[in-house]
Amino acid sequence: MESSTTSVLFGILVIAAIVLAVWLQKRRTGETLQNNWQSLVSGLEGLVKNLEDGVPAGLVQTVLKKGEVAIDSVPAKLLEYRSGGSSYQGGSQGVSIRIAKGLSYRVGSNRGQLVRNPEALQVIDNGDATFTNQRVVFGGQSQTREWAFDKLVDFNAGDNGTQVMISVSNRQKVSGVGAG
Repeated sequence: MESSTTSVLFGILVIAAIVLAVWLQKRRTGETLQNNWQSLVSGLEGLVKNLEDGVPAGLVQTVLKKGEVAIDSVPAKLLEYRSGGSSYQGGSQGVSIRIAKGLSYRVGSNRGQLVRNPEALQVIDNGDATFTNQRVVFGGQSQTREWAFDKLVDFNAGDNGTQVMISVSNRQKVSGVGAG
């Protein structure tokens, strides 16, 4: 009888320990979720404050339009798809006829064409990208680009989140900005 009572008490203690461990884990997870949520809310409040106040004038060098508010200005690279040149593809064929020792006559042809190499994403310029509530503006040493949101056709954020390619209706080529 005593061994069965000991077994029951031992079982109850094990169950109590498991329940306590699960409860503590849920409590820690709840605290972590609450901390993450508070961090997210703080970040959003900071973004809203930037939208309301605007970015300090020294940080934005872009001339803003009427009713436009600067959100942020960051160092960036201007990205565009450009061809890497061209290459010649072709060959030749023919026959060589020996006339005398050391003297030959060659008859043949050469045929081929100049082929443009495929376009690849290239860095065109380095500068600053200014994000506003109406557009994204890139200003670099030799190039400028503007992507107005009212002309936005498509955008594609890169896999690693360090670049975004933007299509607008007033430009045929897709271009974008990458982390500077």
